[in-house]
Amino acid sequence: MSPSDDAGATPDLEDQLATRGTGVNVGLAAVIGLGVTVVFFLFLRIPGIHGSYLFRVFCRRGPVQYITMAFFFWGVAMLALKVRLIRLEARIFERDLLPTEPGVLIRPEDALQHIRKIKRLSASERARQLTNRVWRALTRFKLLGNADKVDDILKYQGELDANNMESSYSLIKFLVGLVPILGFLGTVLGISEAVSGFSMVIGAAGSLEEVKAALEQVTIGLGTAFDTTLVALVMSAFLMLGLTLFQRAEENLLSRIEEYCMENLLERLWVPPVDQQFEVAMVRALSSLPRNLAKELRSQSTGD
Repeated sequence: MSPSDDAGATPDLEDQLATRGTGVNVGLAAVIGLGVTVVFFLFLRIPGIHGSYLFRVFCRRGPVQYITMAFFFWGVAMLALKVRLIRLEARIFERDLLPTEPGVLIRPEDALQHIRKIKRLSASERARQLTNRVWRALTRFKLLGNADKVDDILKYQGELDANNMESSYSLIKFLVGLVPILGFLGTVLGISEAVSGFSMVIGAAGSLEEVKAALEQVTIGLGTAFDTTLVALVMSAFLMLGLTLFQRAEENLLSRIEEYCMENLLERLWVPPVDQQFEVAMVRALSSLPRNLAKELRSQSTGD
């Protein structure tokens, strides 16, 4: 959109946060995930939950549980932002970007009309993958005056969008693998604590109270080992499920974009034969001849 078109317009929050494709803001997701983590552990300290099994599992098993949940909620926040972006991408199909009526063709002179229609969209809508792909194809069609290379432009942009989609899940995939590692780290720490307790049991064999205290440390260590692994595996499974579902939804979205461009763009591009182009050019030249002559006469009279 030209500066003149934007003059006097106040962009809304959606326009200000407009991003190309479905790549999420990692920093924003981290802040959201950290906030949810704090709320989650504060919730576990509410009377009635404090001292329960959930409280012991998450709050009495060392610092690993806090770190695990922070990374888990970071991944959940990224998936939640993904949902929003995927919905915005799907919503653009409701816009009248291209003709969908049977038999309607797109000529080179019609391309400018559709390009202007795209320029009138909001910044958020112009950042959508479908809008960007249609705009690039129409621009190439208008510049060349024929349908050559338009298919190549769509294929190139489709491959680029697919690569961007794949890379946008790289951090989430990393978290899916990191969370179980943190669980195993908690397991090692718990077993280490339990082994230390066993040594105390052996050293305190003559005192019943000391043996009970040592056995309690062994129990806590084993609880830490098992619970950290359990929580990590469950959280990793949830992240993997969300990753699979949303990636499949985004793959379906890309397939829908390709189908839309094929049916409503590529199959509708039409260039008149050379003889018809010559006739059209002659008609335009003859129709503009009186206006050009009048303009020339005015310029000559002004010069005199």
